[in-house]
Amino acid sequence: MLMICKTLVPMLASHLVRRFVAGLAALLALCSGAHAAPNPNKVRLTLELDTPEVVRGGETGLTVWAEIEHGWHINANRPTEPFLVPTVVKFAVPPDVTVDTLNYPKPDRKTFAFAEGKELLVYEGKVGMTTG
Repeated sequence: MLMICKTLVPMLASHLVRRFVAGLAALLALCSGAHAAPNPNKVRLTLELDTPEVVRGGETGLTVWAEIEHGWHINANRPTEPFLVPTVVKFAVPPDVTVDTLNYPKPDRKTFAFAEGKELLVYEGKVGMTTG
């Protein structure tokens, strides 16, 4: 769950949420494991709040969706080999906003020619990472 502005004043914080989501989208584009792909358009990132409006002091969940182009993959959050760059989402939020731990989905086990037959943990297709 995402805590927006710790205050008891019941005001809509939609402008804060829009700025937060826009900034987070830019940050995700820089921090995902997809940056190793030669074309940055191989992975499309979107954000989805659990609720359409957030009230100051309220909570909402957040899902980060990664849509990975067919035939491509990104590494899991905890890859099996030390030379692989993990997919990591980092949040840069204002001081009065708290963010719960992000839950990464169970990865797929795949083998690739460059890995000499070892199973690697990767994400393919559409993957959702959620808070709380």
